Amino acid sequence: LSFSADREGLLPKKMEELSQQATNEVYSKENTGASESLRFSFGTVVGTMNKLANAMENGEYDFDGTHDKKKHAPVKLRAEALKLQASDIEVIKSKVDLKEEEVKELKKQLKMKQEELSEQQIRVSLVEKKLENKNREVEDDLAKLQRKLDDGALQLKKKEKEFEETYDALQSDIDTLEQEKTELKERLRVLSKNTLLQNMSRQSSGQGALIGGSTSPVSGPVIQESQPLVQQVVALRDALHNNKQELIRLKAERMKKQMSSLLPLHVPKKPTGLASTTGTVPIGDVPDDITCKADLNKLVKRTKDLLMEANKMSACPRVADISARSQEHNP
Repeated sequence: LSFSADREGLLPKKMEELSQQATNEVYSKENTGASESLRFSFGTVVGTMNKLANAMENGEYDFDGTHDKKKHAPVKLRAEALKLQASDIEVIKSKVDLKEEEVKELKKQLKMKQEELSEQQIRVSLVEKKLENKNREVEDDLAKLQRKLDDGALQLKKKEKEFEETYDALQSDIDTLEQEKTELKERLRVLSKNTLLQNMSRQSSGQGALIGGSTSPVSGPVIQESQPLVQQVVALRDALHNNKQELIRLKAERMKKQMSSLLPLHVPKKPTGLASTTGTVPIGDVPDDITCKADLNKLVKRTKDLLMEANKMSACPRVADISARSQEHNP
């Protein structure tokens, strides 16, 4: 303002415009007008100057170099302490809130871990239960198999004992029949000799009637005595036949059990010769110019014959027939 050209000051209008610009730049945040803002600012300046003038008059600015300790009122001290405590409390509250949030997160994680642990425990219990059931089933199966094995062993021992007893009985019967056969042969020989002598005596002399009368009582008791023996032989023959059939049946049952306990046989895809009545069938796609083809057919036929013979021997064992007698020895 002092550097103006006319050195006479500014016009009121110009002054008002400048003040308006200054107040807008300085008091832009306030809603009051420019004049009121300036009036308020000038009033504040005037009040401050008055206080400064009064203080200078009273000698308040006379400083001797010593500072007086300003005593604060207890209320202010307590208020400042409360403010500090309040600020500390706010900080602590914020920290506590953070810790509570962390605790909540940890609780959530702990709950999730507990749920996972409970699920794992349930799964483990289910697996243990299944394992226990499987072990129990395996033990039961083993016990059943052991009982079946023991029963089979007992049955086998029983059948073997019965077979041995039957065999011993049959052997004793065969020995008895052999002895009786020898006795019958001896009696038949004696009877035949007596009959021959009787016929010769009849042809040689006319006194054959007397001789025949003397010999006929001898032959009659022999014939009468041989009839029970013949019946006994027939009965023993029937008993031997029945024992033979029973022995065959027992052998068949034992072989059937043994065959059922064996592993299944591997059935070939192509015929090996047993399906043919002659035992010679083509084996695979063997060319005709190979010499071993005939040998293979012969081997197949021989195998079939041996198999039939083995089946016949195992199914129908031969027992010595002691009932066969020659026609010339019949009375």
